[in-house]
Amino acid sequence: MGRELLGCVVLTALLLVAAPMAYAADVNPRHRPAPSVVVKVDDGGFHWEDAGVGAVGTLAGGLLVLGLVLTIRSGGRRTQ
Repeated sequence: MGRELLGCVVLTALLLVAAPMAYAADVNPRHRPAPSVVVKVDDGGFHWEDAGVGAVGTLAGGLLVLGLVLTIRSGGRRTQ
């Protein structure tokens, strides 16, 4: 049962990564309408807040995957 669950988790993770990438891929950019207004914004450079949000999201995702792997490896057995 452990290998089937691991396979299901891996397949789900691959689908969660591949589906948005396939949806966002634009193979023919000529069908995209031209922008009617172009706005130039000087944002002042690097934003530490955005980098922090990305880092926390990456850390949370990594901890979630690590927890799943450790749960699957232990086979659901509890150690005392």
